[in-house]
Amino acid sequence: MGGSRIAQGTGARALRFGLAFCLAAALWLAPSDRRGAPTQEAEAQEAEAAPSGPPPASVFAKASDIQMTALSPTGRYLASVLFADKDSYFVYYDLENPGARTVRKMAGMLVHSMVWVSDDRMVFSAGSSSYGFVMRGGALYFRGIPRFYSVSRTGEDVIDLFKDDTRIQRKNLFFGVEPVAIPGDGEHILLPAMISDDVDLLKVDVRTGKWVEAADGGPYTLAWLIDINGQPSMRLDTNFRGTVLRVLAPRPQGNGKVRWKEVARWRRDRESGQAPDFTPIGPGPEPGQFYVLGRPPGQDRIGVHLYDANAEAYIKEVFVHPEVDVSHAFVNASNGAYAGASYWLDHREIQLVDAGLQAHIDGLREFYGEQANISIVDRSEDGRVWLLFVRSPQNEGAFHVYDTRAAFSQEIARVNPELDRWSLGSLRAMTYTARDGMKLHGYLTLPPGLAEGEKPPLVVYPHGGPEARDVADFDPVVQFLATHGYAVFQPNFRGSSGYGLAYVKAGHRQFGRAMQTDIDDGVAWIAEQGLADVSRTCIVGASYGGYAALMGAVTRPDLYRCAASAMGISDLRRQILWDRKEEGSDSEAYHYWVEQLGDPGKDRAEMEANSPLTYADKISVPILLIHGDKDDNVPIEQSEFIYEALQSAGKQVRFVRMPDAGHGFDSEDLETYLKELEAFLGATLGGAQPASAGAQ
Repeated sequence: MGGSRIAQGTGARALRFGLAFCLAAALWLAPSDRRGAPTQEAEAQEAEAAPSGPPPASVFAKASDIQMTALSPTGRYLASVLFADKDSYFVYYDLENPGARTVRKMAGMLVHSMVWVSDDRMVFSAGSSSYGFVMRGGALYFRGIPRFYSVSRTGEDVIDLFKDDTRIQRKNLFFGVEPVAIPGDGEHILLPAMISDDVDLLKVDVRTGKWVEAADGGPYTLAWLIDINGQPSMRLDTNFRGTVLRVLAPRPQGNGKVRWKEVARWRRDRESGQAPDFTPIGPGPEPGQFYVLGRPPGQDRIGVHLYDANAEAYIKEVFVHPEVDVSHAFVNASNGAYAGASYWLDHREIQLVDAGLQAHIDGLREFYGEQANISIVDRSEDGRVWLLFVRSPQNEGAFHVYDTRAAFSQEIARVNPELDRWSLGSLRAMTYTARDGMKLHGYLTLPPGLAEGEKPPLVVYPHGGPEARDVADFDPVVQFLATHGYAVFQPNFRGSSGYGLAYVKAGHRQFGRAMQTDIDDGVAWIAEQGLADVSRTCIVGASYGGYAALMGAVTRPDLYRCAASAMGISDLRRQILWDRKEEGSDSEAYHYWVEQLGDPGKDRAEMEANSPLTYADKISVPILLIHGDKDDNVPIEQSEFIYEALQSAGKQVRFVRMPDAGHGFDSEDLETYLKELEAFLGATLGGAQPASAGAQ
């Protein structure tokens, strides 16, 4: 494989992560980057293959065939799983022998998870890629149930771990959970499994499938954290809807029995799967201690803290950034030492304790460019080899293997190499002042190939949440719009996360008010800078962004010529009443929304005044509504309410129902969404000048 030398860093200290970064995107298997000069023949072929127009929606929406990737414990081997035509393929790379690759086909199977146990053996879960029910011997069976297997690195010697264990087979109908390797133990894994009616933690021998129970769980247990002594010392549970995170600690009862006691409870975001104010990272220096990303009482920003499950309290502040929330931390699992953190200013920043390791990070940042967002997604046990995911606003990303000893980087695979055929939009960070003096942040992406002084039409694209934030990174919707000739504005209005609690709370009870005018003030700043033609502006969003789009049509018909809402709320009071019914009036999730929006009994007038549905008869611009009929976060009735009201009032509205879609879009639904936006914007804004063809 080809590669590039980065910088001569000093020796790397052993470093392991308690929790790996989530791979937010899959990847394409691709040859390594070859940096030699192109031949005339190659240039001619490239010119002949150059596209004649902007990239179609299918390019941005296509689901990648590769599902997952991971380094072996020593860092010598890398495994990827590819899925194509209802078959899975394991692809094993020997990183010390460029070009060496082993492929094993799993016919008719879909792989759900995998983990290296040693350099010579992996454990994975897989089931039939064709789901359904079949009759066998007069009994009804579900086809497609994932099972766990142990396999050698060569793809041979496959062992069905629970083949003859009917107790496991009957209870675990959807056995697709993530197994956990035990450091230094190449013969066992830790695996959550349903036993009776609870999810318990099993220690499984990967050679035989024999297991012992390592820790008790409950019906909604998510995970256990292992402390410095290798003992399960923190348990994480949720509720039925996944909106509450319960933190439990073990309390010995004698005779070897343990009772798990709830020591904390936090709101959990269903979309991200995280509790914003409490995210365990890895073991601390003493038994029962863990590093967490948290916001103790009285603190504004999320930072790294040491939490003692036995004391049921935060015991030490480790690192807090002076401006933004910390998004991840690194921990040395062998001794419980804090090793560093990462956070988003505009781009992702990584700050490590070890000066030698930081020198590598600085060299990589310089090599990949100032707009690159580098994530360390996996490391070898000795900390020498890193698996990196590198992405930027103009690049959907690629996986690289970096050797700190040689200061050498190899590109392994790209997420979407087809996009390399087009020029993409350029992003710039914005800081502007709201009308009440509050400092706000956002991003503006301009179409590629703009002529001097050219002003493209503007799409305002507020994020969902609303307690979320946009960053300077790749966004398929933004780049689709930019390559089709639109400038795209992403405002981090008050109420957004990432900038501390005060920034979040400034948005409470401000739906349709200051949160809305923050968006409008960003458009005014863009107009003042002469960066876009704001006389041709449309507001588009999903979830909270869909609500903001509808309210934009209500409050500023002079500014927005159209509005597109995907999965958006139209009636705040009916939404919060629905949440109360689903969650219960004493739930953390319901209390959170009462704090955000108000009490549906006491504050009914306020909620109605800030609901787009109230003003349906006054909306004068074209509206596009898109919603999945299986949305269990914002029910489809929220779009139905305003669609029926707009139709009754004789307004211009289109409603696109997504069959079987939830609160978010898969590949097929995303393509439909992009095509609907393209047609809608073309009809309402008069079209735009699409990107010129050609590679970047």
